[in-house]
Amino acid sequence: MKKLNLIGHRGYGPTHNLGIDHPHNEQVPENSLSAFRYALENGADGIELDVILSADGVPVVIHDQEIGMHITQHDVTANVCDLTLEEIQEFDIGGGNRVPTLDDVMALCEEYAHMDVIVNLDVKDENCVDPILKAIEAHSYSDNRFIISSYKWDLLRKFREKSEDIQLVPAIKTRILFGEENVGENYEPLTDDYKDSAYDTLKSLQDEINFSALDCTYGDYRPKLVDWAKHMGVGLQISTGNDRVTGEDSDYDILRVLEYVARTEPAIPIVLSKVDEPDKVRMQLNRLLKYDGPSRDYEDWSP
Repeated sequence: MKKLNLIGHRGYGPTHNLGIDHPHNEQVPENSLSAFRYALENGADGIELDVILSADGVPVVIHDQEIGMHITQHDVTANVCDLTLEEIQEFDIGGGNRVPTLDDVMALCEEYAHMDVIVNLDVKDENCVDPILKAIEAHSYSDNRFIISSYKWDLLRKFREKSEDIQLVPAIKTRILFGEENVGENYEPLTDDYKDSAYDTLKSLQDEINFSALDCTYGDYRPKLVDWAKHMGVGLQISTGNDRVTGEDSDYDILRVLEYVARTEPAIPIVLSKVDEPDKVRMQLNRLLKYDGPSRDYEDWSP
């Protein structure tokens, strides 16, 4: 397993706000099998996806309950949880793609078993706990490659009650890191300093559920998070936000974060970064990590 891994966010990035005629929405709409396949064949070490339960109890891969946000028929107002799988798969999410089931995505990953694909599931619905664990058990193509992430820490507690082995990664809200009084519009931190109480909160959660990594958005990331991960003996996950960010720009913030993490060689087991365009981020990161001396290309940066 590489120490630094790029994870394709919703496959090849969010597309719900690009417009239905945008090439990405036609070719690689978010959370589609096309997007996941493209990501895995073009630079990603794994994929991130969102799971919601259909009315008939099937875990489907889609970001929002409001299905109209992700389909070409924008006049539809139904929620995913009120529709059966058959009804959900009648809709086009772009380019003829349909909403996949979690089983569909895991079957796709089995085709890439030689890559030891990381599958990061973002879960918001506590009703998904048992169906997700059942799906993982049915598709165990590789040990410890499944990661459950959520801002809902009670949901992570439910996963831990059901499984001693599943990897859990708590997403950390901005207000926990910086304090409620230091959060502006659009969750923008108004200070560069984490609250000391944030470490205590996270350490307490680690003692309770034994999570695998600390996760925050790149906008909330500060180098102190590396120190906290080292102190806890866990990994680090840096995530992009809900709006698509291109990976072509070498000034892209997440690249600078990854460069810092790579060059300081933190004594942490694994670093994952959810990015929207893994092929372009990989290319830029490889360039950033070049320096005079032995090769430090991140491809070879392993534990």
